[in-house]
Amino acid sequence: MERKYEIEIAEYNSSGIRAIARQAGISHMRLIGSGYLPGHEDQPDYRITFFALPYQGYEMRVADTNGDPIWEEEDQQYFAELAKSVGVTL
Repeated sequence: MERKYEIEIAEYNSSGIRAIARQAGISHMRLIGSGYLPGHEDQPDYRITFFALPYQGYEMRVADTNGDPIWEEEDQQYFAELAKSVGVTL
């Protein structure tokens, strides 16, 4: 199955994601899903959005938060638990 990377990273509002993408030469990403931390539904500061970026034959995945982005490579178990806690299937 071919994946579509339809979100232009240069236009996205996360400087942390833009910086890493620029270093890796990645221009587009795809949305995986998003959700709110439990108990904070509909509060924008608690929304976490997950993206996948194509890189050297695999996908780098990142969670965009109201702070610094969280990259799956940094802690795969925490990343998976975070996705599950907001109802996102990776």
